[in-house]
Formats: sequence, structure tokens, C-alpha cells
Amino acid sequence: MTFLAIQCHEYFGVDLDIVWEIIQTDIPQFEIQIQALLNELSQS
Repeated sequence: MTFLAIQCHEYFGVDLDIVWEIIQTDIPQFEIQIQALLNELSQS
């Protein structure tokens, strides 16, 4: 389930545990993917 889907369906507020989990797991992975794309573009 995506962050947007989780937050859109959390009608009674933001679940900080879910936000913290996303910060710890998804954002570092996303950073690695973005860095790989930037490296690929700079080599083109």
C-alpha cells in the first residue's frame, strides 16, 4: 500500500508509526534509486 493510499484512508488522523516506518524504509531506498538515475544521466 502506498503512502498516499494509507494517508487518504486514515480518516481519523495521521498514523505516526506508519509515517516513521516510511521515513526509515522507503525514503532511503528512494534516495538510492534517485542517485542511480542521476549517475546514469550524468554518464549519458
